[in-house]
Amino acid sequence: MGIQKIIYRVYLDDEEKGGLYFNNTRFKTLEPALEKLIDEFDYKQMDLCAWMIGRNFKWLDQSLLDY
Repeated sequence: MGIQKIIYRVYLDDEEKGGLYFNNTRFKTLEPALEKLIDEFDYKQMDLCAWMIGRNFKWLDQSLLDY
């Protein structure tokens, strides 16, 4: 059976060095690692899920949010 799904965390939650691992026009991008992974990923073999679950991000400038 083997590996069926890859779950890739797409952010770093660090007050000073935090940000996203995918290109974004609104928030800080650390490196477009997700795009690189998507280009090289074999979807015939397994699924790819981007993990972006979080209630609060230490690195995020709250003024950028649309509340």
